[in-house]
Amino acid sequence: PTDVFVVGTNGGKLIIYTITDQPRSEDVCKLLKTLALRHAAPIIHVDVIMEPGTRQASSARLIIFTEEQIRSLYLPSLKPTRYKLKLTSTEGLRIRKASIVTLHNSTDLSNCESFAAIVDNHGEVAVYSLLNPKKSGKFSVVKSTDIAGISSMLITPYGELLYLRQGGSELQRATISEHSLPWA
Repeated sequence: PTDVFVVGTNGGKLIIYTITDQPRSEDVCKLLKTLALRHAAPIIHVDVIMEPGTRQASSARLIIFTEEQIRSLYLPSLKPTRYKLKLTSTEGLRIRKASIVTLHNSTDLSNCESFAAIVDNHGEVAVYSLLNPKKSGKFSVVKSTDIAGISSMLITPYGELLYLRQGGSELQRATISEHSLPWA
C-alpha cells in the first residue's frame, strides 16, 4: 500500500511524497513531484478526499487551500480537476483557516456530504460544496478586528469551530451545523 504525504509552503509550492510499507527503510519515502502554483500564494491547508460513492485509489482528489483560492487535483496523476474557486479575485477575501468537513442532511441524518469550510480575514465562515464550486452558506463568527480569534480558529471534521475569545483566556465553541455532530 502507498500513502501520500503533501507539504505546502508559504511560497505556493506543493512537495508531494509517496510513503510505502517496504522492508527496506531507505525506500519508505520518495519524492513524487514538486508543483509550483502559478499564483504563488501561501498554502493554508491540503487534504485528500475520495469521490462520493467510490473507494478506488484512482478516485482520490487532492484539495488545496491557498490564501486566494481553492483548487483540486486528481491523485495519483496530479492533473487538475474542474473544481477551482478564486475567492480573492471574486469576493475580495483572504483564506485564513480551512478544512474539509462532513455535514449531515437536516432532514435525513443518514445522508451526508463533504464540504470545504473556510475562515476568511473578515472573521466569516463560508461553506462550499465539493461536488460543484458554489457557496452553500456563509455566516459571521468573530469581528474582523479580532485577530486572535481569526488566527486561533480551528475547524474540526464535524464542522465545529473552536477559537480564543478576546483577551485570550477563554475558548469559544460554535458549530456550522447542529446535525453534523456525532454526539448530538
